[in-house]
Amino acid sequence: MTKIDLPAFLSRVLPGLADDSDEIKVICHMMLFRLAQVAPAAVSLRLDEATPQLEKTMKGATVTKDTVKQDLERAASYSEVHLEPLLLSAKSTLLEYRPS
Repeated sequence: MTKIDLPAFLSRVLPGLADDSDEIKVICHMMLFRLAQVAPAAVSLRLDEATPQLEKTMKGATVTKDTVKQDLERAASYSEVHLEPLLLSAKSTLLEYRPS
């Protein structure tokens, strides 16, 4: 992990959590998941910045009169496949490295 500047890299990953494109969001969640495993200290320092977007994603799709079943299923699948593993695996690791 010494080959990249982690704070600068995280500065690029975190805005991607709020991107309009689902594909970009998935990639950024996957990168954040992996970084939480290999560099928990760096991620824990920026976790407060990621929290609002992670919460927004966990809440799922907004239901309107035009919402179709496929949109709801995609949002539920996205949460299960990408966010729950991130939160579960990173939780214990990040707590160990959380600065005082």
